[in-house]
Amino acid sequence: MPRRLYWDSCDFLGLINPDEAKHADCRAVWEEAQRGDTIIFTSFFAFSEVFKAKCEGIAKPLAEAQDKQIEAMLRQPWIQRSLSMSGSERGAPLNARAS
Repeated sequence: MPRRLYWDSCDFLGLINPDEAKHADCRAVWEEAQRGDTIIFTSFFAFSEVFKAKCEGIAKPLAEAQDKQIEAMLRQPWIQRSLSMSGSERGAPLNARAS
């Protein structure tokens, strides 16, 4: 049975930004998830924060040009997301940037 972990926006930003101190740890968990050893749970709100790049500490802002790449990353099958952590909201749009 895969282990279950909760990630907030800071964890996703740590994975995206190689300069982050936690990048290696986040990458290791991501690779576990790719192998099916881990399921990453998160909230829709964490996704919104990734697009807006709001995180405690210093984080590089993400360019709008990266939206498609980030959205594809967040749609991986090993990521379970919901509004309240009580049910999946997989059909909802991920991009939280204002149009």
